[in-house]
Amino acid sequence: MCHKRIILTVAIATMCAAQAQPVGYDGLPADKKADYLWSQITADEAGGAFMAPLKTLLYAGNPAYLRKMAAGAASRDWREPTHKKITHGKGAQARAHITWSANPYSGMFQQADHCIVRMANAAMPGALTSPAYGPNLAIKCLNDASVAVNLQALWQLDGYAELPAGVAKAKSCSYFEAPLSSHTPLRDSISAALKDTFVKDFQVVDPHSMLVGTSQFANLKQHGRGGKERVAKPHFPFGLVFAPKAGLNDVPCVFKEFISQLTHPSFDNGTALFDIYAVAEPWLEQPKGAPNVTKIGELTLDSPFVSSTYGDTRLFFAHTFFAAELKELGKLDEARMERWARYTNSTDFMKTEGAMLYQPFLKTEDVAALTAGRRPLP
Repeated sequence: MCHKRIILTVAIATMCAAQAQPVGYDGLPADKKADYLWSQITADEAGGAFMAPLKTLLYAGNPAYLRKMAAGAASRDWREPTHKKITHGKGAQARAHITWSANPYSGMFQQADHCIVRMANAAMPGALTSPAYGPNLAIKCLNDASVAVNLQALWQLDGYAELPAGVAKAKSCSYFEAPLSSHTPLRDSISAALKDTFVKDFQVVDPHSMLVGTSQFANLKQHGRGGKERVAKPHFPFGLVFAPKAGLNDVPCVFKEFISQLTHPSFDNGTALFDIYAVAEPWLEQPKGAPNVTKIGELTLDSPFVSSTYGDTRLFFAHTFFAAELKELGKLDEARMERWARYTNSTDFMKTEGAMLYQPFLKTEDVAALTAGRRPLP
């Protein structure tokens, strides 16, 4: 029986959303694709579960499986009905949009009105990670093109096992203790068990596996088809940082109820979640000077968070592995690619690269300084 909350506003299916695959999904405009995905997400709000640690390690040890996480490797915005997430198996989903400030980046860094966000713990606390929470943010923004764009961000690979100085809440159940970033440091203090299994497996697929690229957002515009959606010369930042809005960390939560904070009534349509900062280029001169970090946008909810079986199993957020990011950048700007490669090939830089490195520099800035003299967008 179809769930009473399902109202398919897309002209593609009359069957229950949990039972039907869409016909003509690729040809739908951005808003209708978002409507379809939301109908799937809300069809069954029972939710999923964390995969058992040994099973996670079994899947992670298969390079072919990991490569399917890459952009272009899996079909559209979902995986097969039998799919299980090897990490982040219990999360909460919401509709959202991004309000961009003036910025020099292309494509959907200029307009992203129809997005699905998902927040989840990496694993059962005390399993693959420490007893701490390990928040992850995944963002999918829909467009008229046949391929949506995606972003992912973490605080640390082992979550709140490592927190900034002065934050002594390693066992917090809040998702907003610290900023999140598309880059994750490979610290010396990460447990050997985690480095020798999970990290090692991902490094086989991509030697820069702690870094997720941002180019998906730059390559495509929200509107346009037949090649008009593609950006002729994409421009994208080295990394992104998501700073939680003030007050969200005070929303109550229950440690053993893994999405209790997200499903609290405090999170509703219009709730601003994160300020979005772009890290324009690698900080090659560190510790001298400061990184090039500028606020470029804000992520805001268009619905409450919900638990979802579909979201915890089939909803797919394609990763841009950094090896692919460097390859694409090399076609656009070889000198820029060489700077990025020099930085990311440094073991010392990679020990600190990520949200903790940039946190002291997150502040509201005059975006005119960023955009002054920039080249026109393609």
